[in-house]
Amino acid sequence: MKQFLLPSIALFATHLAACACAADLPPALAELAAAADKEGALKLSWGTSSLGGAEGARRMEQAINERFGTKIRITYSPGPDLVQSGFQVATEAKAGRPASTDVLQGVHETLPALIRGKTLRPIDWKAYLPGRVQDGMVEAGGMAVRVATQPYGVTYNTQLIPEPPRTLSALLEPQFKSKILTTSFAGGFSLLAANDVWGPEKTLAYMKSFASQAEGLGRCSPAFAKIVSGEFPIFALDCGPQDGLELKAKGLPVDVLMPQDYVMWGYTYLTVPVNSQHPNAATLYSVFLLTDEGQSLLYDVWHRDLHLFPESKFAAFMNTALKTPGAKIVEGSASWIAERPEIEKTREAMVRLLRQSK
Repeated sequence: MKQFLLPSIALFATHLAACACAADLPPALAELAAAADKEGALKLSWGTSSLGGAEGARRMEQAINERFGTKIRITYSPGPDLVQSGFQVATEAKAGRPASTDVLQGVHETLPALIRGKTLRPIDWKAYLPGRVQDGMVEAGGMAVRVATQPYGVTYNTQLIPEPPRTLSALLEPQFKSKILTTSFAGGFSLLAANDVWGPEKTLAYMKSFASQAEGLGRCSPAFAKIVSGEFPIFALDCGPQDGLELKAKGLPVDVLMPQDYVMWGYTYLTVPVNSQHPNAATLYSVFLLTDEGQSLLYDVWHRDLHLFPESKFAAFMNTALKTPGAKIVEGSASWIAERPEIEKTREAMVRLLRQSK
């Protein structure tokens, strides 16, 4: 795979030797750390709760520099939702402009197009963490690596909705009309459009009914405040349970559930755009989040990690969901979606239905 390390690590060798963990770094990772340190900066932009927002960026900076002996300065700025961000970076790449974020979080709504457009750098992730990063965690020839599991469920206000909708069909029941907030990009609903799940026709029929049932469209991060306030007591399908679980842990009247008829999930991926201004620092940041320390910190600031790792704290939530009796299991990985072009096409029609209904 094409690598993009900067020319020399000679000046970095003495500094790296001072790091207590330097001797444990694989050669490829030592070279990467040297190149990242020479870049000296990393620019991140995404939603305020994603990957811990500003607080997550601050803590990642400290942990990365301590682990690798680097002096990288991370600059975080709030950005658009992950779907919009993906399209924005693709537009910037086509125009020959620097990416607005050095690390792009990949989601299934945008990854297929980014991969086809070769907007992302292919990276040999296994070379940096041999024995830890497994084949199934890396997709699209190294353009994307899984960093966190993203289930699609229902977040709700327990005071206002004591009996929540526990199936996809229950979301259409009359008592929930005008009480539902959903995303403008159809969230996990688009996975239903796969021919081996519902297929486009049944999915669009459902979405037509759901669009008239849901009252509001919103972004992931701001949605949860509306659940707490009761403005919209139901968020479905949500952007993952992490925010709801955090609010519940704080004693607020919020809970989450996975539908009992369809357990659907995808992944949050880390990718490095071809027009990243600091590609080595971006790769080092991503590699760190795949380590056991990085995954622990990720869960601490985001209540999510990758359930495929043995130390995963999020695995308990996923294991419970996967044992739901009678539920159809749908793992919407980027590769799975790329093999089902009907999903992307149907999602566009679903988005139009949602927007036209509001």
